Amino acid sequence: SSDLRLYGGIHLFKSLKEEKDKNYVLSRYLNSHVINGKKYDLRLYVLLTGFNPLRIYLNKEGLVRIASSKYTLNINSVDNKFVHLTNTAINTQNKDYVYPKNSNDSSANKWNLNTYRKYLKSKKINSTIIFEKIKDIVIKTIISGQRTMVNTTNELNLNDRNMFNLLGFDILITDKLEPS
Repeated sequence: SSDLRLYGGIHLFKSLKEEKDKNYVLSRYLNSHVINGKKYDLRLYVLLTGFNPLRIYLNKEGLVRIASSKYTLNINSVDNKFVHLTNTAINTQNKDYVYPKNSNDSSANKWNLNTYRKYLKSKKINSTIIFEKIKDIVIKTIISGQRTMVNTTNELNLNDRNMFNLLGFDILITDKLEPS
């Protein structure tokens, strides 16, 4: 339909009326917190070293992926993938993308979490609260899939003490500073 836009498997709809008979996982579009007027998300890495008991390790570092065009909720911006998507692979296609010069380059479209924490502190935003909520999201997400992971391990006759899982979590921070 004319309401559908596709970018790397992501569909944005202006209206769902023509799409009701198709199978999609739907998510409400959340208003994003911005950095220098641009949407961003966090890519965090989690290591699972066991399911029973559950052992989860959240890496202290990660990535902040910043869109390469100014964020707007104007409906006409749906066609601009550089406004709404934060994927680095997509944004590097934009002539306005800024590659980091070093690990602390806050002018770039990709930061490390240390630079992000410094940015939040400079804006008088408590990053500790945000990251505690992120930990909660990670734990609850993994617990929600724990039974499936245990069952799969058992079906394959594997011992979870001899394996690990490295997971990437993409976390959006809303305009209300809530991780999602």
